[in-house]
Amino acid sequence: MKMKAKNLPKYSAIVSSLLLSATAFTAPSLAVSLNQNQEVKPASSESITTQNQSEYLVAQVSESCRQVSARSGLYVRQQPTVNSQAIGIINNGRNVTIANEGDNGWVPITAPLDGYVFANFLSPCDVATVPPPTSCRRVVAERGTSVWQAPSADTPSLGLVANGRRVTIESLGENGWVPISVPFKGYVQADNLGYCR
Repeated sequence: MKMKAKNLPKYSAIVSSLLLSATAFTAPSLAVSLNQNQEVKPASSESITTQNQSEYLVAQVSESCRQVSARSGLYVRQQPTVNSQAIGIINNGRNVTIANEGDNGWVPITAPLDGYVFANFLSPCDVATVPPPTSCRRVVAERGTSVWQAPSADTPSLGLVANGRRVTIESLGENGWVPISVPFKGYVQADNLGYCR
């Protein structure tokens, strides 16, 4: 679909707003590894496609954004003390939303979980200038995801893609199955994929 030049500025503003919203609200929710064995469900469809994504820049990062800088992940606690119950772990490199600067080395966060984290393991958020390709997805299933020869678990398995690894989708798929071409061709279950960060 070709777009007229006069509509390009309006389209650019809409795409930038949607990408910022997706980054601020969708991506952090995928960052959490809860203590219970819950699987994180990705959004079911994609609302934005662009022909030249390098033209679109993501707006500046919010003042309340911080990035986890703890190699093995950062515990989120119910109260601002190490003796408080841990309610989840946020992976290294993921963004969190802080409520304020905190006190006594503890910072309250509101996303992706409500709780407290140790301030020494937070750093300023990176500003992303180019969003990942719309065909990029990453595996969010804790034990990875199998790649099947056809869109059915009754067909031969071609291999396993580990948690956190990126895949390239061919389309949004149907009936809960998504065709991929990278790291190899096959089908994966849609519930095991999330958006690339």
